[in-house]
Amino acid sequence: MARKRSRIRDIVKWLIYRRAHGYKIVYVDRSRDGQVFFKEAPLDRITSVDSWAIHLDAGETTIPFHRIVEIRDEAGFPVWSRWQKKE
Repeated sequence: MARKRSRIRDIVKWLIYRRAHGYKIVYVDRSRDGQVFFKEAPLDRITSVDSWAIHLDAGETTIPFHRIVEIRDEAGFPVWSRWQKKE
């Protein structure tokens, strides 16, 4: 059985191809004491995209796709959200 392609991966790759400056990825991050909080990373920091994650700043930070919760445009409005109502 073939795996379903990741929609978030396709969107990120499309935005990189389009050179969408000012866009940000919002993702879930966890501290060592177990607290959960959100971080933002500009799309310009993405150095590579593979089948399960994106890599920032030459591989220093890896963000798995399941932790990405939103993509925002240059004005801060969400263009994709994990919580969007599906049509």
